[in-house]
Amino acid sequence: MEKLIVGLQLYTLRDFCKGVDLTSSTFKRIREMGYRVVEI
Repeated sequence: MEKLIVGLQLYTLRDFCKGVDLTSSTFKRIREMGYRVVEI
């Protein structure tokens, strides 16, 4: 059986990605939560 990879859909975080600084800090938080994959 293949290993299932869970990612995070960025559309749900669109309000937190409204600038370079906000996007960078959002990606950092996502990584800290354990996500390694995002859907664009």
